[in-house]
Amino acid sequence: MVNIMYGAFQKYYSALLNLRRFDKENDFFNNISCLDNFFSEFRSITFVLQKSIAHTKYKSLYEKYRQTYLSDCKWFVEKRNQTIKEEPFPLVKQINISIYFANIGFSVDSQKFYVENDVPLITLIHKFEDLFSQLDPVQVFFSAKFSFYEKNNNENIFLKIIDGINTMHSFLLGMYKETDEKCDLCDELILKIEEIKRFFIIDDILLINDYVYYPQKKKFDKSQTITMFPGGGPLLRSPLSGFDICKIQNSDNDYFKKFVFMHAIQQNTELMPTIMTVYSDKTFTLDSFTSDIKTIFYRKINETAKRIIEEDIIEVYFMTVYVSFELEHINIPSVERSPYIKKEYLTFMKVDYNLNEEEYVFDGNLLKDMGYIFNNILYGKKAELGFGKNNMQPIIEAFITKRQD
Repeated sequence: MVNIMYGAFQKYYSALLNLRRFDKENDFFNNISCLDNFFSEFRSITFVLQKSIAHTKYKSLYEKYRQTYLSDCKWFVEKRNQTIKEEPFPLVKQINISIYFANIGFSVDSQKFYVENDVPLITLIHKFEDLFSQLDPVQVFFSAKFSFYEKNNNENIFLKIIDGINTMHSFLLGMYKETDEKCDLCDELILKIEEIKRFFIIDDILLINDYVYYPQKKKFDKSQTITMFPGGGPLLRSPLSGFDICKIQNSDNDYFKKFVFMHAIQQNTELMPTIMTVYSDKTFTLDSFTSDIKTIFYRKINETAKRIIEEDIIEVYFMTVYVSFELEHINIPSVERSPYIKKEYLTFMKVDYNLNEEEYVFDGNLLKDMGYIFNNILYGKKAELGFGKNNMQPIIEAFITKRQD
């Protein structure tokens, strides 16, 4: 006999599959179809579940969990009724183009598109070739960030949808746990759901494209990005006390030193660049990322600077690897400099609300020596930024602005 929860999990999985087919670069016809089908399947989850438990002892349990989790899901009901009975989802797409340099980032264009006036992304990007060529003859780093809305409503629909997905997830898992009935099909579906659900928490993949333009070649390259969010979600806040497992001399409340130690003891320069933000309530977030082009490196710094203004961030740590090469190679694209690298430096930077600066630099050639690592952690701290001064400038300016406000 099939478990009473199986049908609901299957409908939930079907809803996620339809949403997974949504892509920022799809045309409007495909994306509207994905949304219409998502709302239909998502609304059917509770229909199917109500029928399967109608004559069971779990009917009161359903009402309890529905009140706890689904009382705020009216928008999904409205969208399902609208897209089935009235009209396709009235989708609006907004694209923001931002340019990044080593010490600054700024927006150059923001446009909204509807099904009636959509254009391919590459057409929009090509409009900026002359501007890019004027800014830098070698390379220009830029990104295209997508946002999606409902017509006549400025609320980001993906934030609403992801919130609804998480709520439904908790509802179904809570119900399944309390029914206490073994269901192999449900367990298999839950694994598939967890796998597809992870896609919707990665903003960099879902809604942002990073590029570099080479004016001399009149060529664009799109990045291949990898992001990693410890704890299972983007920018998940965790207690700083989690760092207390790290025992190193004179570091009881020095979480930057602990951050340095926990990465430096891995003894290599192949670590993903990582930004750690510390909040006034003694929590932190970690954001680790890498890419085949440097755009994400600059973008993440500028995004963190914006978060400083908007959130209660009091410290920012940044880990990355800097390289040295002869000045004669400064005017070639960064992706072509690898053969000319002379040395690598694993570098850790910190700036806080009071504009204090700290920096640790490790010679990549000496990282196999644990004595060198410990000695540098204990005695090698610099009281101001050196290697990282340029890149951390948006962070510094954000803290200055926050102090003034």
